[in-house]
Amino acid sequence: MNWGYKLLFSFLVFGAGMFFLVYRTMTTEFELVEKNYYQSELKYQDLIDASKRTAALNQPVVFSQNEQEVIITLPTTPNSGKVTGNILFYCAYNGKNDRRFPLSLGSVNKQSIQKDKLTQGKYTVKLNWKDNFETFYTEQPLTIY
Repeated sequence: MNWGYKLLFSFLVFGAGMFFLVYRTMTTEFELVEKNYYQSELKYQDLIDASKRTAALNQPVVFSQNEQEVIITLPTTPNSGKVTGNILFYCAYNGKNDRRFPLSLGSVNKQSIQKDKLTQGKYTVKLNWKDNFETFYTEQPLTIY
């Protein structure tokens, strides 16, 4: 093989490589953390304030799990009243695994979520709730096994 064929071969390999890279970048899906990212960013200070109120509580929020369920235990607040809120199981590497549940506590400030509603993997559990007129927020990593 003389130098002319080697040069032509090099250009063809380079062109094929560039075509492959362009094809890959055009077919790759990119997901934002949230669909309404910019609107959520504007309300971020409220989230910071709610996190500070959660940190000031006497007891932390406890996430535990057994073979069938994930158990979330909320601390009691001084002005405990009707508690409302939601729980988001956020999966960073696959948005299809994200799950949102309404917060419905039992008599001992606990909620159980069946594991068959979740896929095994690593999650960030984002919990926000409202107790009377105060809002609270916490997020913790949790691996569902």
